[in-house]
Amino acid sequence: MKKLAEEIKQLKQAKVKLIRQFKEDAEKLRQYKREKEKEVQKLRQNERKQQARRVPSLIELPSKFMNSKGFPYKNPGCKNTPLVWI
Repeated sequence: MKKLAEEIKQLKQAKVKLIRQFKEDAEKLRQYKREKEKEVQKLRQNERKQQARRVPSLIELPSKFMNSKGFPYKNPGCKNTPLVWI
């Protein structure tokens, strides 16, 4: 009888130990995911900043190809033919 009680006690202790380990692992996983999500957000933010820096140069570029009335040229050498945007 004592032997069975001791075995039950050991099983319960093992169960508690496993539950604690599962909780620790789950917390580590949550922390890892949180850190990775922060990294992704930071990368996205940096990408948006870089895109914002590039946009002004893209906006200025088409104005070089416009005639005095604001219409685009087909090419800079042919001022009477409007550009067809694709």
